[in-house]
Amino acid sequence: IASYGFLLPHKGVIELIQAYKEVVNKKENTHLLLVNALYPAPVSFEYQQECLKQIKNLGLESNITMINDFLDNEETHEYLSSAQLLVMPYKQTQESASGAVKHTLATKKPVLCTPSNIFFDVKQIVHFTDSYLPNDIANKIIELMEDKSKLNSKQQIQERWIEEHDYKNISKILLNHILEK
Repeated sequence: IASYGFLLPHKGVIELIQAYKEVVNKKENTHLLLVNALYPAPVSFEYQQECLKQIKNLGLESNITMINDFLDNEETHEYLSSAQLLVMPYKQTQESASGAVKHTLATKKPVLCTPSNIFFDVKQIVHFTDSYLPNDIANKIIELMEDKSKLNSKQQIQERWIEEHDYKNISKILLNHILEK
């Protein structure tokens, strides 16, 4: 299981860590990979310390790997591709779209999101939790991990979406639009 995005409080990483405690109790042979780069602001460094404290308090040091370096796209893709499920546990935010979820989708791995409006533009191709609560996040992760057909049920539409949103296709559409004017 992996997650991705800048390490900021509204990204819900602590809630994912708490949810993962429930997951690991039922699915012992899982590992949580947190690929969350530090944002250049004090709040990000403070949140990192809170996350590390939460991991220690829950006794999950051997079950969670946290990578807080800013990685290039290739390295990020490699890490995320190693997971069976990518989780985007964001809280509600005023942001209109998530660039991080696009990176997770590009791995062609199943993606689970919280019901934040930030994921509205990808609602057809991701799975959703019922709420932002750790218990609901854990229940959905467990449900998907136990039902491989449900876990992979959005794979074809996800692959079509990736192809449609490929830069080559988008640039052709844009060029045609410009030439029509």
